[in-house]
Amino acid sequence: MIINAPIPFEFEEWRYGISIEKMKADIAELERLGATHIDIDSSVSYDCAILEISAYCKREETPEEVSKRKEILRLRDESLRQDEIRRLQELKAKYPNL
Repeated sequence: MIINAPIPFEFEEWRYGISIEKMKADIAELERLGATHIDIDSSVSYDCAILEISAYCKREETPEEVSKRKEILRLRDESLRQDEIRRLQELKAKYPNL
C-alpha cells in the first residue's frame, strides 16, 4: 500500500511571504529529508483565512507498518464483533420468543 509519510518541517515563513531563493533552499532541505510532495490547503473559518502546509514522502509501507496496520484492523474488527455479540444478546433477552 502506498502511504503519505509526514516529514516534519516548519513552514511558518511560507504563510506570510517568502523569497524564491528561500523557498528553493527550503525545498532542497525537504528533498534531503526525503519529502516527495508538499500539500498546500487553504480554508476560511470565522472570516479568517487558514493556510495549512505539510510535506510528505509518498512511498510503500514498510513490513513493520503493514504489520502494525493489520494488527490495528484486527483489533478494530474484534471490537466490532464483540459489540455485535453484545447487541445480539441484548436483543435475545428483550425478545426471547423470536
